[in-house]
Amino acid sequence: MFRVSNLEIPVSDLERAVDAHECIFGGGAERVVVDVYNMARVPTRGDGQGAGVTLAHGDVYIPSRTGSIFCSNVANIDAMMSRAAEPGAGTPHAKKEVAPGAWVARFEGSEGNRVASSQTSEGALSSTFSGDAFT
Repeated sequence: MFRVSNLEIPVSDLERAVDAHECIFGGGAERVVVDVYNMARVPTRGDGQGAGVTLAHGDVYIPSRTGSIFCSNVANIDAMMSRAAEPGAGTPHAKKEVAPGAWVARFEGSEGNRVASSQTSEGALSSTFSGDAFT
């Protein structure tokens, strides 16, 4: 079975990206250098169910408004989007119900990458959302 273990999110300003990530999602980030690249590893949930996230800075890491969208599950999408509206954190877009009891919200992060979060109520459909949920 294929399973993603870590996502590297490209950033142009590592400290700004870490500050924004901590504002929106909470928690700290461990600064590391891999080869010649400065990175910040964000802690996972600890239960082995989620992929790790690394904010990565260097000449091969180019933030983009196109391409993949990083999506995370959150317990309270409204609170997360409120934090995304904090100065310097990002540019939030409207929350959208994609199925009964299931919501998706997207924002543009401090580095210009698109980031999405989803929240499902107990018993709601939690499988893959269609691509139009992010438009």
